[in-house]
Amino acid sequence: MVSLWLGVVLIGLLLVSQPIELRLWRAGRLSDRAVTMLLLARFPMMVLIGIAATGPLDAGRLFTVAAVALPALIAYRWMLSFVREKSPRSN
Repeated sequence: MVSLWLGVVLIGLLLVSQPIELRLWRAGRLSDRAVTMLLLARFPMMVLIGIAATGPLDAGRLFTVAAVALPALIAYRWMLSFVREKSPRSN
């Protein structure tokens, strides 16, 4: 079980890091695949941290995390093509 304050700090870091990742991507330091994975994994990671902060990880809670992660896995190819289309290196 993660402490509540540690969970709040981790979720805050997930939210604050997005502009930094965007700058690194535009500068060519992050690949399109890495940015896509960071974008799609952000919400499932916040759900996992929130669930871990509120109690033990049992089968029902892990099923919830899997249900939240499933749309991200399904949308990976579409989102990767979208990111590649918007990439500053593709112009």
